[in-house]
Amino acid sequence: MTAQRTVLSLALWSTMVAMPTEATSQEEGTAEDTCDDTGLLQKSAKMLKGVAVDSQEVGSSTIQLLSWNAGPTKKGQVVPVISDFVSQQLEANSVDFFNVINYPSLENGSLVGQYQAEVSRCNTESSTKESSASLIYNQERWVLDGPTKTLCFKSGAAILALFKAKSGLGPTLAVVGAHFGMFSEGWEELKDPLIGPLANGYEVVFLGDTNAFEWTNEQFAEGWGFPTQRAFTPTLSATCCYPLSAPGTPLNFHPDRIITTLAPGAFVPVTIVGLPAQPLMWMHKAIGVTLPLASN
Repeated sequence: MTAQRTVLSLALWSTMVAMPTEATSQEEGTAEDTCDDTGLLQKSAKMLKGVAVDSQEVGSSTIQLLSWNAGPTKKGQVVPVISDFVSQQLEANSVDFFNVINYPSLENGSLVGQYQAEVSRCNTESSTKESSASLIYNQERWVLDGPTKTLCFKSGAAILALFKAKSGLGPTLAVVGAHFGMFSEGWEELKDPLIGPLANGYEVVFLGDTNAFEWTNEQFAEGWGFPTQRAFTPTLSATCCYPLSAPGTPLNFHPDRIITTLAPGAFVPVTIVGLPAQPLMWMHKAIGVTLPLASN
């Protein structure tokens, strides 16, 4: 897998290097050439609200999951476009779990509605660079079922948190929010922490950026030691990275994944929720899925 990812990653890197250098970081503000992306925030909110209506109609018999890599950020940086986009997704109070990668200034008091967060922050390349995973959860539906575990990789970060339904009905969950670095094998470090929860009957929910070019969800599931014949939630179109993920571009890089042992046999490709209205360079498109949820 490493050799394959290295070749393809180098192809991605050469494409990036060949691009114009204007607006190459979040510090330079929004890209001038957002063009057709200016309506994406409103469009993604409408898509999510449509999913939310379905979820509310069936009550607690579904679970709504989201994941988004907000692109490179620096420790303590305040980025309104990130916080605004996150609030937009949460305003319907229907999301169960939302992993936001590289949300540098997240504080629980800043989240809208009934949401709390568990956060893993890891310095990666230097003291000013950070990889983080912020696992936001709906505390009206889920409560922590034990201590959380944070993991810092050579390049990347993850958080593993155990949850049970607040109502007492429904599965217990081991939820992972993760960001694996390019050219890394950080995903392997999740296998041992998942052994205990799996042995104790927890269902697994993985939300994250795998930075994988070719590996399927089933290959990751097999590598982590849990059944592969569960929900099939593939990411079928490009999610990375703005502006290379725009329609009509040759890159079809979809590292953002939702992988779970819930809903055996269901085939539900993730929805591409989209980008903020004025995306910053290297932001990913958010992804989401709503799955049936069995009660105990």
